[in-house]
Amino acid sequence: MRRRAGVLPDRADPAGPGAQRDVGEPRRGYDQIVVKAFINLIGIYPVGTCVILDTYEVALVHSANPDVTHVHRPVVRIVTTPEGGVQHPGFLADLAQKDAEGAHPARS
Repeated sequence: MRRRAGVLPDRADPAGPGAQRDVGEPRRGYDQIVVKAFINLIGIYPVGTCVILDTYEVALVHSANPDVTHVHRPVVRIVTTPEGGVQHPGFLADLAQKDAEGAHPARS
């Protein structure tokens, strides 16, 4: 039986066998158009994500903001007060809306 000479882990090419063909490839990561479409579809914060607002209230993401210019400000259901008191069932707030004083979110 003939024994094969293997490559020791410390001498293996860390980039892998396809590294030479990728050296000249300047593009890395995901296709920007696909990423933008994905974010526009589900939003940066997926539905059901628990978030803590700047006001220290806890909220659950209800839906992505329909206005894609405010994709970073979803529609949420605020479920606690800043002091930690539970609000059942909570209330919906569009984080893109501002109140009269310019604070986010507008209170209804």
